[in-house]
Parts: sequence; structure tokens; C-alpha cells
Amino acid sequence: MELLHTLEGQALAGLVLLSLLLAILALTGRRQDAITLRQLRLHAAGLEADLLALRQAVFQLDSSDRQTALEDQLQLLAEQQEQLRQRDANTGPYLNAIRDAQRGVSVDTLMTNHGVNKGEAELILALHGPKAKPGD
Repeated sequence: MELLHTLEGQALAGLVLLSLLLAILALTGRRQDAITLRQLRLHAAGLEADLLALRQAVFQLDSSDRQTALEDQLQLLAEQQEQLRQRDANTGPYLNAIRDAQRGVSVDTLMTNHGVNKGEAELILALHGPKAKPGD
């Protein structure tokens, strides 16, 4: 009986020891989980910062591309304007309208045939029409 009592005591001591070990492992695991969770949160925060920086870089590139396209368009317009300035006066867009005005066509005909607006057609007729005096 004493042997049984001793074996029961040893078994009880073993169970207590096993329970203690399991509790220690659980606490260690929780600590490790807490550490891992903290590391994951820090990593996630770093990834969020990287994503924000990437978004800003993409926005800047997009803005830069738009600015480059606008600068190209502005350069093209400047070149076209310079070409118009250098165009010979005898081949200007109003030359044919002036010739028709000298032949006495109407305001509507000037507008239709030469793409001028009503004010331009009236001015062309006033300056170059058959009733206009040369040199005026």
C-alpha cells in the first residue's frame, strides 16, 4: 500500500510538473505570439508606407507625363504660329475673299466660300468692295 501511495505521489508530482511545463510553454507561446504579432504589425506599417510612397511616385510620373505632353503641344502651336507669321501676304487666307469682294459678291457668299465670319466679310467688303475707293 505504501508503494501504491508512493507511486500515486510520484504520478501526482509528475502531473503537476507536466502541468507546470504546459503552462510555461503556453506562456512562452503567448509571448512568442505577441512578439510575432508585433513584428507583423511593424511589417504591415512599413508596407503601408511603401505603398503610399509608390502611389506618390506614380502620381508624379503621371503629372510629369501630362506636363511633357502639354509642353510638346505648346511647342507645336508656337511652330505653327511662326509659320503663319512667315507666310507670304499674297497667299494669305483673305486674299481670295478680297478678290471676290472686288468682284462684288455678297457678305453671305464671302462667309460661305471663304469661312470668314459676318464681321470679317463686312469689313472685307467695306475695304475692298466695288464701292470702296482705292487708297481709302
